[in-house]
Amino acid sequence: MSKAMKKIDYAGAVPPMPEHFLKTIEHTLKEAETMRLKKRAKLTASLAAALTAALLLAGIAYAAARSGLIGRIFTRSAPSSEAREMVRPVNKTATGERFAFTVNDYLIDGSDLYVDWTVQSLTDEDLMLVASPMQASPETGGLSDPIAPGSLGGQGVRLSELKDGVLSGMNEGHLSQDYSGQPFEVRFQLALVRTSVPAEQTVWENLDSLGEVVERIELSFPVEGGAPQGKRLTEPVSFNREDFALTVTEACFTGVNAQIKCELKWGAPELAGGDLMFQIWIGGQDSGMASMQDDSSVEFWSEGGYGGLPDEFTIVPGMVEYTDQGMRFTPLEGQQMAVRLS
Repeated sequence: MSKAMKKIDYAGAVPPMPEHFLKTIEHTLKEAETMRLKKRAKLTASLAAALTAALLLAGIAYAAARSGLIGRIFTRSAPSSEAREMVRPVNKTATGERFAFTVNDYLIDGSDLYVDWTVQSLTDEDLMLVASPMQASPETGGLSDPIAPGSLGGQGVRLSELKDGVLSGMNEGHLSQDYSGQPFEVRFQLALVRTSVPAEQTVWENLDSLGEVVERIELSFPVEGGAPQGKRLTEPVSFNREDFALTVTEACFTGVNAQIKCELKWGAPELAGGDLMFQIWIGGQDSGMASMQDDSSVEFWSEGGYGGLPDEFTIVPGMVEYTDQGMRFTPLEGQQMAVRLS
């Protein structure tokens, strides 16, 4: 390899700094100028560390914002243009002595709120990170935040186990049916605890009994109102067939996800729990939506995102046969049920 020096173009190597990081750097520079005669050597190292930390946090937040939220939602299908247009940047950071928490961006589709975030460790101490579930201000009518793997609000995480000191993920909250599109505030609370309690037993509700809480961070940000409502069923639709009656009570396609709920009544008790099942077809093809069926209801939902905004969908009953190759679904002729959306 040649030892000749090569010119390297660093343009674009560092992403644009969010405003709050630039203010942090400016503040540090002013402090350095004021104290440079007294503590010049010490401040040189401190200033370098502060600048490095600010640049690192900005780079991490920028990278997460570029590749995080849409990719986390759409794990099984391509995102729709509508979904991309719903993403709103936040780029807000709360920084403590030992860790920093950044909300990168969010997406609200009228039914659910998705928030992408990043945690950066700033210490070598073996501390446990514990977080509350995502909370929303009262005007939403309530926010259900089911804690999925990788969400804040579940079990704790040791900072020493983070890869490169970074933890990133997404929280998803389901909006109340009473929510009518008004703006609201979202809040996260996080803490670092010195504890020997196993991670799976460290939850926010038990924070005060886990050990010494050495640092807390709280971050709030506003969510815009007027989220698009997508395509919805305006009123229940019923279908009567020889063996069953099906009523579609709810249907919602947001451009991000889809959910359909149905009530089911059988013509005879012995038919319940048999091999008759239902699929959702869109455009003449199986949508791939997951389903859950019992003797009195059928529910469908999208797994890994659904970007379509169809004008209608079709519920297709069929017989299921299990073979060595897996499950085979055979539609019943003339039994399809079309549902219009608006």
